[in-house]
Amino acid sequence: LNTPEEEEAAPPTKRFRHRVLACATLASIINAFMFMNFSPIVELSRRRFRVSEGQVSWLYSAALLATLPCFFAGATRMSNADTQRGAVLAIHVLNAVAALLRLAAVARASYAAAVASSLALGAGTSLVVASYAAVPLLWLPQQERAAGVAWLVQGNYAGWALGAAATPAVVVDGHSFGRFVFFQALVCVAMVPVAQLLLPGSAPTTEPLLEGPPVARATLGKTIADLAR
Repeated sequence: LNTPEEEEAAPPTKRFRHRVLACATLASIINAFMFMNFSPIVELSRRRFRVSEGQVSWLYSAALLATLPCFFAGATRMSNADTQRGAVLAIHVLNAVAALLRLAAVARASYAAAVASSLALGAGTSLVVASYAAVPLLWLPQQERAAGVAWLVQGNYAGWALGAAATPAVVVDGHSFGRFVFFQALVCVAMVPVAQLLLPGSAPTTEPLLEGPPVARATLGKTIADLAR
């Protein structure tokens, strides 16, 4: 750990590293949590939207599929110091859009709104995956980067696990379903100004921090593996 004097002398990208890492991790946790809004409560979701069980499953798959076309643009924004702050903030914005669409979907029993929410969620996921390597590479000292990557990745899995456990425990009928997505939307919308406060200004540079093709291949492999499951 650095001393207070070393922290003060460090460049801004190092001084604010824990705030940036926390902001990116929270975005990752919330994004993964929302993947599990419908799958753990298939029967209740099926009745709410008046669709088949397979169509409920597509709400999960649609988010994964939306990750692929958005990833290459997302990785470019996330891997540049000039645009990374906006890219991390965009995850919170997309999480909020997805949560509001899910609130509308449940309130109006609209399957179309639920599908739209999954597409917004998947767009956010493309930035989440790109952040795993890009955020530690830009903000963390070399000796902390491996731990930073692990923190972001495990935060994503923790969000999935929390969603899988909490959703069926809390959502037991139509009334609790509506209350659940309302509080979820409230948290996601509140996180946007919180992220703006946490994220410092980006350091001026146009030099890419990581190469697109290796990251893209890793993401494609992970997404295909998730679809196969």
